[in-house]
Amino acid sequence: MSEAPMSVLTETGDNPLAALDTDEQRLDFIIEHLESTAADDWQTDVVRRDDPNGITRNCFFGHLYDLAGGDDPFPVESRYRPETCGSYWWNWFENRWATTFRLYPINDGQDSEYPQPTAKDRVIAFLRDLRSGQQLATEASMDASYELHAASEISASEISATEVDSTESSSSDADTTQPKD
Repeated sequence: MSEAPMSVLTETGDNPLAALDTDEQRLDFIIEHLESTAADDWQTDVVRRDDPNGITRNCFFGHLYDLAGGDDPFPVESRYRPETCGSYWWNWFENRWATTFRLYPINDGQDSEYPQPTAKDRVIAFLRDLRSGQQLATEASMDASYELHAASEISASEISATEVDSTESSSSDADTTQPKD
C-alpha cells in the first residue's frame, strides 16, 4: 500500500498528462499508471481514505487526482498552472471519457458488466473498453442517452395519440347508435 499520494509531476512541475498530444495517449498513460498500483491501494464507496497509519487508498478519481499532482500547484515562475492540478485532470476526464456517475458503480462493484474481483481490475477493464470504443465516451454516451429518452418520449406520445384516437373513435361510434329525438 502507498504511504503517500503518488504523483508523476516532474521537478519543474510539468505534468506528463499535459505533455501528451492526444486524449488517447493520456488515457493510455492513465491505464499504465493504474496497472502499476497495488489492488490494496484502491478504495470503494468514497474517493479517498487515509487511515491512522498514513496509508492512503483511492477510488479511480482519487488515483487520477494524485497522478495529476493533487491541488497544490507547483510554483513555476509564481504562476498558477491548472494543468498541474488534480482537479483540472479530473474535470478533463469527466468531460472527455466518463463521468463519476458512470465510473463510481464500476469502481464500487455495482455494475454487472464489470464483475472483476477488485476495483482496480474493474476500472482498468472499463478504461480499456473506453479506449477500444466498446464503451462510449462522455459526449457520445450523453447523446445516446438523449436519443433513447427522445425515442421513448415519441413512443409515449404515439401511444397517447393512438389511445385518444381510439377513444374519439369509440365516442363517435357510440354517438351514431344513439336514437335521435
